Amino acid sequence: MDLLRADNLEKSFAVRRSFADWLSQKPKQAVRAVDGVSFTIRAGEVLGLAGESGSGKSVIAEIVARMHSQQSGQLFFEGQEIKALSGKDLRGFRQSVSMVFQNPYDSLNPRLPLVENLAEPLRIQRACSRSEILPRVQAALEQVRLHPATLYAEKFPHELSGGERQRAAIARALILKPRLLIADEPTTMLDASVRAGVLNLLEELRQTEKLAMLFISHDFSTLARLCDRIAIIYKGRLVEIGAGRDVLTRTLHPYSQALAAAIPIPDPDAKRKRVVIGTRGTVPAVGCTYAPRCMHSMDICRREVPALRTLAGAHAVACHLYAEAQAVPPSISAAAPARASSRLQKNTIEQE
Repeated sequence: MDLLRADNLEKSFAVRRSFADWLSQKPKQAVRAVDGVSFTIRAGEVLGLAGESGSGKSVIAEIVARMHSQQSGQLFFEGQEIKALSGKDLRGFRQSVSMVFQNPYDSLNPRLPLVENLAEPLRIQRACSRSEILPRVQAALEQVRLHPATLYAEKFPHELSGGERQRAAIARALILKPRLLIADEPTTMLDASVRAGVLNLLEELRQTEKLAMLFISHDFSTLARLCDRIAIIYKGRLVEIGAGRDVLTRTLHPYSQALAAAIPIPDPDAKRKRVVIGTRGTVPAVGCTYAPRCMHSMDICRREVPALRTLAGAHAVACHLYAEAQAVPPSISAAAPARASSRLQKNTIEQE
């Protein structure tokens, strides 16, 4: 049974009109941040969600954490629809799902020491007695390698380094012993050495606590360290999803290839492929959202939204270049991505 299941989630936000627009009675507009997104997360699994800024990653995370409600679609946690939860059931959900935010400088209250920052979820959820709060806080600090916990518990957030502050934020997210951790780009604001330490910590917590994660990042190299499966999102739509190794080594969608081409290679003599993409533009009203930037765009791309099709194994892609895979029998479906990949490689430029 899936721990979390999202079915066709959609979420839009109204665009604020200017005074001139109001005077001219210009109709209200909305931006569709999430457009028909479906995915699952099993217990103990790490699902990576990748895409550039503005693709809808954080909105999906906030919907899962019930900070926003989807306008359509369904979201289930352990078989219960999240949107319908209330009272005691909602309180239990809040304990089972925690979130680590991107900016550790804003996610902790600067006026309170760590002991109070970490104790706040315990008090709100009435998760333990008053005498148990301090031992729970110290245990959480030790769990994220803030030694000695008795010393760090009395420190204020401004007395910590960036890495220590993010570890404290992780400790607060874990103090209620959740089953699902949402990590919204938790290493983006950290330097390389501190980032490696935080990723090692998350991997250790995953192994020891059997913790499921929705790990959000725009960096493929970070996702490669941690994720069992990776989903690529562009302008609110999933364009590719599959096992982490497949998505990283055999990228299918042109947008995924552009993201993969941006991964730094530490070898100056190594040859790499450079994928040429167009500049950002407005999202088309019909057809594929990536068509204005895609060098492989066809007429059908501007008319029809590509469906998310499963090719070899559990690797799925939403691209008209792979439409022929629908007619391929399952026994030989692995040949379809090979044919489509050769088509993509015709326009790939080798960087000398």
